[in-house]
Amino acid sequence: MNQTIAARINTLAGFLLVATIAVSVQGWHSLKAGAADNAAEAERLAQYESSVNAARVAQVSFKIQVQEWKNILLRGTAPEAFDKHSKQFKDMAQVTQASLVELKETDTKLGLDVGQIEQLVTAHQELGDKYLNALKHYDQNDAASAHVVDGLVKGMDRALNDKLDAVVTKAREQMERLRKTSVILAQARLKSAVSILVVAVLMAIALGITATYFIRRSIVTPLARTIGYFKSISAGKFDNEIVIERRDEIGEVLSALRAMQTKLGADVAESTQLAEQVALVVKNAALGNLTSRIEETGKASIFATLGSNVNELMSTTETALGEVARVLAALASGDLSQRITADYSGTFGQLKSDANATGEKLSSIIEEVRAAADCRR
Repeated sequence: MNQTIAARINTLAGFLLVATIAVSVQGWHSLKAGAADNAAEAERLAQYESSVNAARVAQVSFKIQVQEWKNILLRGTAPEAFDKHSKQFKDMAQVTQASLVELKETDTKLGLDVGQIEQLVTAHQELGDKYLNALKHYDQNDAASAHVVDGLVKGMDRALNDKLDAVVTKAREQMERLRKTSVILAQARLKSAVSILVVAVLMAIALGITATYFIRRSIVTPLARTIGYFKSISAGKFDNEIVIERRDEIGEVLSALRAMQTKLGADVAESTQLAEQVALVVKNAALGNLTSRIEETGKASIFATLGSNVNELMSTTETALGEVARVLAALASGDLSQRITADYSGTFGQLKSDANATGEKLSSIIEEVRAAADCRR
């Protein structure tokens, strides 16, 4: 493994980011496409509703127009009633004609066949003309003329009325089919969106498992092994086989740990050896042998300094006690002239002063004794 943990984490994070962006883009594209399709279908459904409404208005207004025609014939003997129903007849004719034109335009936008509607527009215009021409034969002062006028157009509205009913039925059926199709398509889009969501969730779970495995394999397990090495070293075991199989941060830690283990092992071994040598020197000193020394060669830093200091202590002690022994031996043999001339400090300096003072005192006493003896002679 040549990549560092940081590099591998960055790679994993980049992969997760790319996967998240890819799923997000796909989801956004799906939602956008679905929204566009829904908007298009809603607009188309609205156009179908407009078509149905226009057909329904044409149907109803034509029925009202026919009814107004009958009202003219039934109540037209009164001038006010004749004018009222004549106006309403013409108004309903205009509403019917306008609704049929609107229906034609709407169906044209929907791409539907408008041939039947064009025939209705023409048939309605022609029927209206026939009604108006027949109305010219109506005499307000002759009630019987109503029957004559009615006979001129009687039954002509039925065919147009049936055709209008058929158009309304057809428009409603078309709108209902579109609604069912819209529901099916909406369900399909919902299913697609749910599928994308499921895929996204599964990808998130898979990526989470992958990330967990990666972290455990690349970080947790090696760290646990490294902690085990630390515990072993702290317990005084310096012969652990530290295997380095990676070149990342943990590999660097293991490399440094192996070097530290080697250094600590060497230091502990050297300190143990030095302690044994010091113990031997101290033991010999306690037995009166001040000639033992610590081997200084091969030691470094503090161990060499400690060995040198112990040797210097033993050397100083040996020299100082040797000087004291020499002076005492001279005094014992009657030589009162021997003195300690080397420089010492501390206790050894005091010992030097006392030994020299003793020699001086003894010399003074001997001189006094000799002087007294000479006087008695």
